[in-house]
Amino acid sequence: MTFVISTDPTEIPSRSDGTPYPATLLASSGSALFADTLTELVEQIIPGYGSLPTDDPIEDPSLEARLTSLASFANTAQAGAVAALQESDGFDISAVGEDALTALFSPKDGPVLEFERWDSGIPLILFATNYAPYTPVAPPLGEAVVWVNAHTELDFLNSLEPLGIAELHLLADGDDSER
Repeated sequence: MTFVISTDPTEIPSRSDGTPYPATLLASSGSALFADTLTELVEQIIPGYGSLPTDDPIEDPSLEARLTSLASFANTAQAGAVAALQESDGFDISAVGEDALTALFSPKDGPVLEFERWDSGIPLILFATNYAPYTPVAPPLGEAVVWVNAHTELDFLNSLEPLGIAELHLLADGDDSER
């Protein structure tokens, strides 16, 4: 297991053999995580992730950990998006209907919300795994729907970007050029 944390955006560390790390997660704070694997990056975000059992054919504790973590991030990002709109006078809570408020403020790991469209300009964060093709529930349409997904480690890490948390960069196979 090899990973490096850097707080200097101009410093790109390399492995002991001089080659670059294949996985980099750039945090919105300006710090970066460099690792050999996606699992190592996820381990730095979810405490105890690396020690979760992986041999249960029915239960997937790693998936549950990613879902729980991403739901927490999504709840915070959703509240932040609404608060930012309120501060900029782009959101009047008294003018928003009950269904829209329920969609905006329901826990992201709570019951699946079923509706056809999200026509509001307010970003609505939803879990892709709550809708087709993962379930029989049709996904709502709308330009302001922000989809996040914890199905795989790659999905989880890519979902951090639309939440404003971090941006994943992967080195292409055989690409040792500077990132």
